[in-house]
Amino acid sequence: MNLQSCGPRGIFRAVVVLLAVSLFGCSDPPTKGGNNGATNNGATNNGATNTGVVPPGSCPDAPPIPEGTPTCRVNEECPENLVCAYLPSDGVACGAACGPMNDCVSDDECTAPQICRTYTIDQSCCGPVPGNTQCDVPCEPDGCEAGNRCEEDGHCRPIPCDDGWDCGSALVCDGTRPTADEHGCALGDCEVDDITCPNTYVCDGTSTWKDSRNCAPVRCDAGFECPINFDCDPTAPVHGCVQRACEDDQACDCGACVRGVCHPRIFVCTELFAAPGG
Repeated sequence: MNLQSCGPRGIFRAVVVLLAVSLFGCSDPPTKGGNNGATNNGATNNGATNTGVVPPGSCPDAPPIPEGTPTCRVNEECPENLVCAYLPSDGVACGAACGPMNDCVSDDECTAPQICRTYTIDQSCCGPVPGNTQCDVPCEPDGCEAGNRCEEDGHCRPIPCDDGWDCGSALVCDGTRPTADEHGCALGDCEVDDITCPNTYVCDGTSTWKDSRNCAPVRCDAGFECPINFDCDPTAPVHGCVQRACEDDQACDCGACVRGVCHPRIFVCTELFAAPGG
């Protein structure tokens, strides 16, 4: 632009235009479909906080991704030593570290009045891990984890279902059954026991898809509504819903088409760590 030929008023207008372009850019607002507004250079801020951003066009339940994280559809779009995955790694290597940590086995290994107590502890990305032991003072009446009670020997133990613990409507109180848990609650049979099948399940011992309780899932061709980006296939297991196949984002209800199926959002480049227990 030749500013000298514009005069003072023309120069002023040109400066205003240049400032507007530099501050707000000149690209169109993102729309649903296409590449969902995400590129391999990372998702835009979109007004999100430091907790992460959700790329435009993503499904309502799509988890956010850290700001500046490169997005992708195949591994080849990621920098070296990174892989294309749905969830970004939290940087903690799970696997061998998962499992209970035992500082003692019996009360004899502890110095009185301490005893060998058992706890459930959150271990990094492994989640709650039960069965951890350490020497500690005997429990107090209200000092046990939920579902346990403090007994006379100072140990916290599960409350039995025949002494106050409620098994709920889907289980029966019978500690002799192979499926009984620490409270004595066991899987029942809806055709024999007084139990209620979970929501979206019905009591049907003749169903091909029944579980050990004779509870069968309501099928998608008999009233069950498949979630977003899933289609009904009467030959598929459980409710009969299968992840929708796609060739591009427009085939999806929302989100992105990655590796031939619809996902809640585009994938991200992340480090590869072992899965818990792996």
